[in-house]
Formats: sequence, structure tokens, C-alpha cells
Amino acid sequence: MIKKAERHQLKLRMALYGPPGSGKTYTSMLIMHHLTDGAPWGIIDTENRSAELYAPPPGETADPSHGTFTFDTIQLESYEPQNYIDAIQEFYKAGYAGVVIDSLSHAWSGKGGLLDQKERILKQKAKDPFTVWMSLTPQQTALVDIIRSVPVHIIATMRSKFEYDLQEHNRDGKKVIKPVMVGTTAVQRDDTKYEFDLVGLMIKGEGPTMVIEKSRFNRIIAEGEEIREPGEQIANMVKGYLNTGTTAAMTRAEFVIRMNALGFDLNAIATEVGKFPELKGNYDALYREIASGR
Repeated sequence: MIKKAERHQLKLRMALYGPPGSGKTYTSMLIMHHLTDGAPWGIIDTENRSAELYAPPPGETADPSHGTFTFDTIQLESYEPQNYIDAIQEFYKAGYAGVVIDSLSHAWSGKGGLLDQKERILKQKAKDPFTVWMSLTPQQTALVDIIRSVPVHIIATMRSKFEYDLQEHNRDGKKVIKPVMVGTTAVQRDDTKYEFDLVGLMIKGEGPTMVIEKSRFNRIIAEGEEIREPGEQIANMVKGYLNTGTTAAMTRAEFVIRMNALGFDLNAIATEVGKFPELKGNYDALYREIASGR
């Protein structure tokens, strides 16, 4: 059915990538803190508990102005895409407003990630690599689908391949040349960045700096823009844009797809149906639709 386009409220889908030490984890946490306005948010941690460095010490209160935050974590020890999906589902079902994925690169190149799975399959069986990808790609698709569809803010960090660039700096009034690590491309499948609405390249230097590589918010954050000390200002800029518009009415088909992706059980589906008065029919029928689609 053709109908007039209408502006609906949205959730942020953002990716940050860059070389080690460029500030990806801290920047993603700072943006999420200001984006969620005090609502709970969590981190899917694949970086050996590095995110916990930003939790307050015992007996102290979190202070974002000094680099500590209140958040919860799910630690992944193996990085199959399904483990990411399960963690996102767990945060969403528990009512969290946002999820930081730190990092999404492990689903591609870490232990249990798609490249690791590919190598194990090829060692075990003499197969055409193209045939192997036919069986692995659905895992990547399912992960991207839940990132795109779950109704919470998502910020994903990704490691990057890097090289060194010689740059001029001032030191005690003198100009010096020193090598600076520069990210070149994200460690993930080549097209993954395009699934996000806002993509920033973190540059390692005197302080956290983000170059906007892709933006669907060009009226407020332009592609190519360089932002020093990114954090609260980015959250404030996109917040008004995301919250402008009507709450999107969900069709029955969209609801079935979302609940199927999130793996809800019968009772949880009943609870969710109550949040969407535009959905008609009882939840038992919806549950049967969802179960039959698996």
C-alpha cells in the first residue's frame, strides 16, 4: 500500500573504529551515557574486561566528567555471532535503553568468529571457500538484522587495520616530526559499516578526535567533520533528531519479525503486545506465527 512518508522516532545506530589507544571504548561509553539520560545501559565486552576500567573504584560514585560510568556488562569468551545476538536480546528483554558492543570485530576475526569458523571448516573438510561462506553468511546477516531492528540505541566499536603517518607537532615551541598510528579500514566484513547511520574514525593523537566518515544526520553532523573530544556534544546533536517525529506504529508482520529475531517466549510476547495497541489479535496466535517462522 502506498502512503505518505512520515517521520518516526529512531534509535541511534553508530559505529566507531580506529587503531589501538584511539579512545574507541571511552568515547562510545561517553556518548551512550549522555544519550540515555540516566536510563540503564550495558556493554557487550570482548576486550578482556577493558570496559571495567571505566567503572568507579569500590566505594566511589561514577563521575562521567572524570571518566567513570554506571553500566552493566556481559562478558563474551567466544565470539560466534549468535553469542552477540543472545547478549543483545538479554539487555533488551531486561529493559536497557542502550547497548555498547566493544568490539564487533571479534565476531569477524576473533575466536569463534566467522573467519575462525571458516578456517576450521576448511581444515576439517575439503570444501570450496565459496560454499563455506554460503553457510556462514546467514550468521552475519542475523547479527546485522538484530543490530538494525532492536529498539535500543546501539554503538559498536571496531578495531582497525593501521599504518603510521609522519605528522608535525609542537614541543616546547619547537616543531618536531613523529610517527602517528592512523586507522585505515575496520576489521569486519567490508560492508558492515554501511549498516550504521553514523560512522566515526577515531584518530590517535594529542586527545580523542573523531572524523565523521558516514552520516545520515548531515544537517547536524556532516561527513568529513572533525570533532575533538567527542562525547556529550554528539549525543546532544543526534538526540533531538532521533526524538523528532511520531512513535512508529508497528505492523503485525514487523512485530512477528522482531519477536522472532529476539527469541521471545510466550509470556514475553504477551507483555510486548500490550505495549503496541495497534496490534490486533491475541498473543497466542502471534506466538504460533513466530514459532512457525523459525
